[in-house]
This record gives sequence, structure tokens and C-alpha cells, in this order.
Amino acid sequence: MTEIKSTQEIKETIADSIKKWTLIYDGAGIDEGPHNCPLCKMFWPSCVNCPVEEYSGKIGCLGTPYEEWIRHQESVHQVSVHQETEKRIHCGHCAKHAKDEINFLEEVLEWYEEKHAPEPEYEDYEVYATYFNGDETEDEFVGNLSLREINSSLDAPPELEISGIIYKPEL
Repeated sequence: MTEIKSTQEIKETIADSIKKWTLIYDGAGIDEGPHNCPLCKMFWPSCVNCPVEEYSGKIGCLGTPYEEWIRHQESVHQVSVHQETEKRIHCGHCAKHAKDEINFLEEVLEWYEEKHAPEPEYEDYEVYATYFNGDETEDEFVGNLSLREINSSLDAPPELEISGIIYKPEL
């Protein structure tokens, strides 16, 4: 049975993957594919729920900078992805591909953190509703609502339409 990972565990694992690639970029680390990839250790071989796959919308690492890294390692340095060989920085192009992977994983982490950001528990939005009555409209203060309440109001009757949300910061 697959163990469910917490959001925090997944964020830490993405950060660990960034550390792996930073070591590779600095010449102090190697790439052993899924054998030393923190994300692969958590999600491989199915890659189901892997944040890289979710972010890219492609299967596994396809379409990511890792694919270019592997292509370069195989075609230029004759290092096969299918053998237990160490992929490392051999040239400036290797360094560029490693840096691209770092940047990509940083984007994934930022996206994942935004996607899983907790909703504020307090009410912090002033909401006004516009009522339509023939040719006339009338704005009416609805109240201070949380994002969850605002989202649920999208199921409001057709005569009620949210016309504006004004952020009211806590002072």
C-alpha cells in the first residue's frame, strides 16, 4: 500500500533534489538517476503525484531539463542512462544543463508551495454584491468573507453577482 506523504515532506524532498543538483553543478556530486534522486525515491517508478510530473504535465521527467541533461550525457560523453554509470559535470554544457535543472526544481518548489499554501483562517476581504433589477443595479455590502466563503458564493442565485473584492489588510 502506498504511503501518503505530507505536503511538508514533499516540499523538503523537492528542496533535497535542489541540493543534489547544486552539488552536481558545483562538481561535488553525481547523478545516478532515480537511485539518488530524492523525488524518485519517494515517487518512482510510477511517478504518480510527483510534483515534477504534476508541474510539467508530462510523464516522469519528460520535457524537463533532466531530459536535456541525459541526452547530452549520452550523446557527448557516452554515459548511458541505462547503465549504472555516474553522470557528472564534464564540460560547460553539462554545467548549463545542471543549472537548468536547479532553476526548474526551484520553479516546481515555488509552484508547489503556492498550490498548497494554507488559506487564511481569518476574514480579510470586504465583499460587495451587485443586484440587478431590470435596468437598475444596486451595490450592497455583503460582509467580510474568507476566500472559502467567497468561492462558495459562486453558487449564489443568478440575481446575485460578486462585482468586486477589496482587500482589507489587518492593521
